[in-house]
Amino acid sequence: MTVEDLEERLRHELQAKLTFVERASARPTEEQVQRKLEHYGNECHDMMKKVDMARDHFINIMTNKEDTLKERAGEYRLYVDITLLMAEHEKLKAKIITSAENFNLAHEWYEVLVAADEAEELTRIRFIQELEDSVLHEGAEEVRRLYNRNDVNERTESLLVRVEALLEEEKAAKEEAAQYTRWCNLQHDKAIADLYKTIVDLRGICVTSWREVKELRKMANNQDCQTKQLMERLDDNTKKHETAKDPLPDIEAALETLSLEVFELRREQEAHDRELRTTTTDTKMTIDENHKKVIAAIEALKERVTRIEEGGRRADVLNQAQRQAEAEAETQRQADAQRQAEAQRQAEAQRQAEAHHQDEARRHAEAEARQQVEQAQLRRREAEAQRARDREARRERHEERRHEYNRRLRRCEEEIQELDRALQSIPTRPRQFGVRVLKNQERDLPCTYCKERGTHYSDACPTVRTVAERKRILREEGRCEECLGVHEGNCEKGSRCFYCNFRKLRNQEATDHHASICTKPENLLELEDRRRRAREEREYCIRRLTEIEEERH
Repeated sequence: MTVEDLEERLRHELQAKLTFVERASARPTEEQVQRKLEHYGNECHDMMKKVDMARDHFINIMTNKEDTLKERAGEYRLYVDITLLMAEHEKLKAKIITSAENFNLAHEWYEVLVAADEAEELTRIRFIQELEDSVLHEGAEEVRRLYNRNDVNERTESLLVRVEALLEEEKAAKEEAAQYTRWCNLQHDKAIADLYKTIVDLRGICVTSWREVKELRKMANNQDCQTKQLMERLDDNTKKHETAKDPLPDIEAALETLSLEVFELRREQEAHDRELRTTTTDTKMTIDENHKKVIAAIEALKERVTRIEEGGRRADVLNQAQRQAEAEAETQRQADAQRQAEAQRQAEAQRQAEAHHQDEARRHAEAEARQQVEQAQLRRREAEAQRARDREARRERHEERRHEYNRRLRRCEEEIQELDRALQSIPTRPRQFGVRVLKNQERDLPCTYCKERGTHYSDACPTVRTVAERKRILREEGRCEECLGVHEGNCEKGSRCFYCNFRKLRNQEATDHHASICTKPENLLELEDRRRRAREEREYCIRRLTEIEEERH
């Protein structure tokens, strides 16, 4: 490309900017552009600190990762923190791009004003230089900010690279946190299953122990009954000894002494009977001791009778008493032997019954424990089957939702493409409303629709905005739709609509309507609104598909 071509291209660009400014119904002033340029330049500079703060925040979260995981539900908290941080940094990235675009747009408008001779190029350069030469104090440091377009764009590209790298790291950390959360959930389910199994086993042991205690309590009651029967027999024997009458006073004294000794033995027997309630072996030992004491008492009685016999008193009566005492002793000995044998038989039967009861209790406890284990296994299998059915149903629901959102996403993509083609086929821009700076010769020009003077053109009327309402006013006032004036016959001014000839610098065509009632800006806004809604729908479908994929894993 030669120098002449570059000059021609530059002239065309300047001419296009000049034409755009002259035909624009409203445009910003130089002061407004300067304020916008300074404001968005400061925003671009402040984004550096925000990116550094975002990086520090992520590093702080990853540094405290171990402490967070030690807390209750720490894995969920880490995952949520990283997810929220990613969303915040996505917004920061969008804000950086928006600030850079607005900064470049302010530069473009300043150049357009220079091309339209509404601003001086030297003033523009001097203003940018003054901004760059100004010294700002941030803390204890002096800072000089950049407002040159190329410098700010390079810095913005660097910031975007840093933000992209930070988002990639956060995405990797988020995936790691999600995997760790799923692993913790599996470990939690396994621990609950093991705890449930331990509780079932402990319940079986408690049931077995309770039955053993019940059997021991029953055995103690049986031993109490046996001890009571033995005490009744001893009472009967004591009464027999107490009621026995001897013909001789000495024998009566001896029998009285014997009764006292038997009474003492009974008291000792009662003391020992309390110990006999524990086991049958103690009962046997007590009976043997009582038997020995009775034999010793009988031997003492024999000695007394012998002493009486040596004294020469009534030998036949003494012999009879001796024989009677020996017979009673023999009877007592046989009765003790029978009681001892009976006690042994009862003890053996009781031991066999205890062994049988223990075996029955053990078998019953084992059967019940096996039954409980089988029931627990059955419930576990049913729960696993139910979870499998739930997973399958959830998977089917996810597939249905995924297909539905994919269908909606394809429909949105097709609609966006159609709207983009439609917007490209409309060579115009949206209509701008509100107060505008008018030329000197147009200061007293009234608005055709709201009748205000010197504030705005008819096309920018903020009161009457719709084309239908504007056409209604023109018909009521009998005005021409081409020049907005009142005359008879055809219009001879040859109106050229700004919106219909938006991209035509030369050879603009005449139109049958004025720019203020052109329907193309409204059609453009409607198409842009439809495209915006379609893009929002597309973003929503993509977000929902991402959430469905995360739920599946």
